[in-house]
Amino acid sequence: FEVDSQGTLINGLVSYWKLDETSGTRFDSFGTNHLTSNNNIISLIGKKGNATNFAAKTDRLEQQYLHVQSFSLDFGDQDFTIAGWVYIGGGSKSNSMAILSKADSSTSRQFLLEYNKNVDRFRFNVNAGSGWIGVNADNLGSPSVADVWYYIVAWHDSVNNQIGIQVNNENSNTASHSTGMITTPSKLIVGTFIDVPGYAWNGAIDELGFWKRVLTSQEKSDL
Repeated sequence: FEVDSQGTLINGLVSYWKLDETSGTRFDSFGTNHLTSNNNIISLIGKKGNATNFAAKTDRLEQQYLHVQSFSLDFGDQDFTIAGWVYIGGGSKSNSMAILSKADSSTSRQFLLEYNKNVDRFRFNVNAGSGWIGVNADNLGSPSVADVWYYIVAWHDSVNNQIGIQVNNENSNTASHSTGMITTPSKLIVGTFIDVPGYAWNGAIDELGFWKRVLTSQEKSDL
């Protein structure tokens, strides 16, 4: 990490995908959770190096996404943080779109990071057993489609039973729950919510990381 004020960003890091590859497999530069490409996803100039550029497809057979099945990414009811750059493409927010999810069927949904059309916000959702609990990035407000990159950090705090989301180092938004978070054997999927038609990401994703802990405010700022 180019900025790491406390020298701690590597602590608890599970996987980090630079997404610099122009096609095919996207390699985990820290661990071994390499992402398999579905349907020939191309790249464009990213926030740093290249980024993976997803074209939204409504036909399930044509959906573009990256995926991996790995025990090390089965978080369950424990601390974790997701962070990465995203870019809404096409000049439109006409549909809800998944940035990434751990959910490959209607019965194995664990979490979903998305742009949600109904509230016009980036949103982070976790499955607490009885359905989704979500938090909107209200401190950012409505995201732009005018060539803007956003840095999104989303997390689950298992000690305080809380989820949170922060965009571009704005103040965090949080939501509490009381039942913990379920564990599922589902794949990690970048670029779509595979069991819901029309939920594919339209735009780019870059520099995606996963930690098995909640990052500090300084670490989020550094990223």
